[in-house]
Amino acid sequence: SRWVGWAGLAIIAGHNALDGGRGEALGTVWQYLHAIQFWRVSEGHTVASLYPLVPWVGVMMAGYGLGELWTWPTEKRQQWLWRGGLGSLGLFV
Repeated sequence: SRWVGWAGLAIIAGHNALDGGRGEALGTVWQYLHAIQFWRVSEGHTVASLYPLVPWVGVMMAGYGLGELWTWPTEKRQQWLWRGGLGSLGLFV
Protein backbone atom coordinates (compact mmCIF):
# COMPACT_ATOMS: atom_id res chain seq x y z
CA SER A 1 0.00 0.00 0.00
CA ARG A 2 2.94 2.34 0.56
CA TRP A 3 4.04 2.11 -3.07
CA VAL A 4 0.49 2.79 -4.24
CA GLY A 5 0.32 5.82 -1.93
CA TRP A 6 3.63 7.21 -3.13
CA ALA A 7 2.63 6.68 -6.76
CA GLY A 8 -0.61 8.54 -6.04
CA LEU A 9 1.28 11.46 -4.52
CA ALA A 10 3.56 11.55 -7.57
CA ILE A 11 0.51 11.71 -9.86
CA ILE A 12 -1.01 14.52 -7.79
CA ALA A 13 2.23 16.48 -7.72
CA GLY A 14 3.15 15.94 -11.37
CA HIS A 15 -0.02 15.79 -13.41
CA ASN A 16 0.05 19.54 -14.15
CA ALA A 17 3.45 19.16 -15.80
CA LEU A 18 1.60 18.25 -18.99
CA ASP A 19 -0.68 21.29 -18.96
CA GLY A 20 -0.34 24.21 -21.33
CA GLY A 21 0.01 22.35 -24.60
CA ARG A 22 2.59 19.80 -23.56
CA GLY A 23 -0.14 17.15 -23.20
CA GLU A 24 -1.44 17.84 -26.71
CA ALA A 25 1.31 15.66 -28.14
CA LEU A 26 -0.37 12.73 -26.42
CA GLY A 27 -3.58 13.31 -28.35
CA THR A 28 -7.27 13.35 -27.70
CA VAL A 29 -7.15 10.43 -25.25
CA TRP A 30 -5.02 12.50 -22.89
CA GLN A 31 -7.54 15.32 -23.05
CA TYR A 32 -10.30 12.94 -21.98
CA LEU A 33 -8.22 11.58 -19.12
CA HIS A 34 -6.68 14.83 -17.90
CA ALA A 35 -8.78 17.87 -18.81
CA ILE A 36 -12.26 19.09 -17.96
CA GLN A 37 -14.46 18.36 -20.95
CA PHE A 38 -17.74 19.74 -22.29
CA TRP A 39 -19.78 17.88 -24.92
CA ARG A 40 -22.61 19.52 -26.79
CA VAL A 41 -25.35 16.89 -26.91
CA SER A 42 -27.96 18.97 -28.70
CA GLU A 43 -29.06 22.56 -29.05
CA GLY A 44 -29.05 24.05 -25.55
CA HIS A 45 -27.83 20.86 -23.84
CA THR A 46 -24.26 20.27 -22.74
CA VAL A 47 -22.74 17.45 -20.71
CA ALA A 48 -19.73 18.30 -18.57
CA SER A 49 -17.00 16.06 -17.20
CA LEU A 50 -15.71 18.20 -14.34
CA TYR A 51 -13.48 15.62 -12.65
CA PRO A 52 -10.57 14.57 -14.86
CA LEU A 53 -9.66 10.94 -14.35
CA VAL A 54 -5.87 11.13 -13.92
CA PRO A 55 -5.69 13.49 -10.92
CA TRP A 56 -8.58 11.75 -9.14
CA VAL A 57 -6.99 8.33 -9.58
CA GLY A 58 -3.92 9.84 -7.89
CA VAL A 59 -6.07 11.10 -5.01
CA MET A 60 -7.63 7.66 -4.56
CA MET A 61 -4.23 5.97 -4.67
CA ALA A 62 -2.83 8.36 -2.05
CA GLY A 63 -5.85 7.71 0.18
CA TYR A 64 -5.35 3.98 -0.16
CA GLY A 65 -1.71 4.37 0.82
CA LEU A 66 -2.66 6.41 3.89
CA GLY A 67 -5.04 3.68 5.05
CA GLU A 68 -2.14 1.88 6.69
CA LEU A 69 -1.81 4.79 9.15
CA TRP A 70 -4.94 3.64 10.96
CA THR A 71 -3.12 0.51 12.10
CA TRP A 72 -0.56 2.66 13.95
CA PRO A 73 -0.91 3.64 17.61
CA THR A 74 -3.05 6.78 18.02
CA GLU A 75 -0.26 9.04 19.30
CA LYS A 76 2.14 8.16 16.48
CA ARG A 77 -0.63 8.47 13.86
CA GLN A 78 -1.76 11.90 15.07
CA GLN A 79 1.80 13.19 15.22
CA TRP A 80 2.48 12.00 11.66
CA LEU A 81 -0.80 13.45 10.35
CA TRP A 82 -0.15 16.83 11.97
CA ARG A 83 3.35 17.01 10.54
CA GLY A 84 2.22 15.81 7.12
CA GLY A 85 -0.71 18.23 7.05
CA LEU A 86 1.32 21.24 8.10
CA GLY A 87 4.10 20.28 5.71
CA SER A 88 1.58 20.00 2.86
CA LEU A 89 0.17 23.41 3.68
CA GLY A 90 3.68 24.85 3.75
CA LEU A 91 4.45 23.38 0.31
CA PHE A 92 1.18 24.73 -1.03
CA VAL A 93 1.89 28.24 0.24
